[in-house]
This record gives sequence, C-alpha cells and structure tokens, in this order.
Amino acid sequence: MGLPVIGTLREALFNMARRHMQLFRALALSGGLVVALDIQSWLMLRDLEWSPNTIPLLFANSLLQALLWALIAVSCHRVFLYDPDQPSPLSALWLGLRQIRYVAKAIIVAIPLLINTTVYTWLTLKWLDISGADEIPKYGSFILSWGILIPMQYLSSRISLVLPAAALQQTVSFSQAWSITRENGWRMTAIILTAPAIFSLFSLITGPVLSSLLFVDMLIDALLRLILGVFIIASLSYSYIWFLKERHQTVNL
Repeated sequence: MGLPVIGTLREALFNMARRHMQLFRALALSGGLVVALDIQSWLMLRDLEWSPNTIPLLFANSLLQALLWALIAVSCHRVFLYDPDQPSPLSALWLGLRQIRYVAKAIIVAIPLLINTTVYTWLTLKWLDISGADEIPKYGSFILSWGILIPMQYLSSRISLVLPAAALQQTVSFSQAWSITRENGWRMTAIILTAPAIFSLFSLITGPVLSSLLFVDMLIDALLRLILGVFIIASLSYSYIWFLKERHQTVNL
C-alpha cells in the first residue's frame, strides 16, 4: 500500500486544529518574526535599487529567513511528532543542535528548489528577453513556474524525510530517505505541493482584488505563508510517521 495522499493531508489539517495552542506557544516569537521579516522584505524590495551592492543585503535577509524557518520547522515537528522536549517561546529563539542539523540538511533538500528558482528567473529575464518577471501574464507565469517546480520538488521530496528525523535528532541519511520513499516519490510530491498550489491559485484570484490595498495584500500574504509553511511541515511529519510504521511492520514480518 502506498502513502495515502488525502489521508496524510487530512491528518495534518486535523492535528493543526487540535494542537493550535501548542503550536502558538512554540511559534509565538519565531512565527511573529517571520511575518515581520516578510513585511520588511516586501518594503525593502519595493523601493530597492538593484546593483551588485544589494546582493550581500539580500543574502543576509535570506539567511535570516532560513534560520527563522528552521526554528519554526523544528518546533512544529516536535509538536506533531509528540516530542516531550518542547521549547519555550523564548528558548526557541536560540539555535540549538537540532536547528543546526536541520538547517544543514534543509539546505541540501532545497538545492532542487533553488535550481527551480534559478531556471525560472533565467527563462523570464533572458530567454523571454524581458526586463522583469512582472511583464509576463500571470497565468503564463503560473504555468511556467509550476512546470519547472514539479520535477524539482520530486527530487526534494525523495530526500525530505531527513528533516523530521533531524528535528528529533534521529539518524536518516539522504540515501536511506531516497530508498525509503521508493515508489512513493510522486505521492510525497503531491502531499507537499497541494497547499502551495491552492495558495498560488488563491493569489491569482485575489491579487487583482487586493491590488489597490498593497499593505493589506502583503499582510494577508505573509500570514498565509506562515500557515502554509506549518501545514507543509505537518504533512511531512505525518508522512514520516507513516514510513516509520511501514518500516517497522516490514521488519516484523
């Protein structure tokens, strides 16, 4: 039997609602900082004059976002995977061994997605010979970005089980994760991309409506991204639980 896509998504959604107070305690500070950083990034990029000198600033901003998201991810995995060692909102601000391991492995898992972003940017700015991605029709941009994203996400999904394992200081290598997810790669891809796909469609529909309310649009977008991220982490957590059960049953046969 393969990994149940609908069942895993339903489990993630149900447990997000059931554990909302635990999640709030774990994410009160780091989640608030992510939303604030999203707002700051939006304001910065809106008025930014592009030059080589802006690259270090953008890199530092991306690094800070990655570290904050590592805090969020590890805290969420602890909640969903019933880890008794729950951090307080204050202690969750400091990077510990779990966060460092998580960041290191998340960078490797994200390499195909970074390739996706690079290829999409190159196609829009070079191959299409236009000055900016905003000049592409929204639906054309949607199809192009997802056409590149899906195969890249498949590669990331096959090794993504190392992340919940790292959050709990359990050992799952990239080769083991690749082997464990054999015949379930596309199911993992569907589970991880379902929420982002709904979010993208929502943005296509609401974008024109909220275009005159830029700050409101940006704030809603930042909050939805946070919820979306937590939902993806929850889905990955319950996928990890399913694979652990399957491996345990196989060993006992």
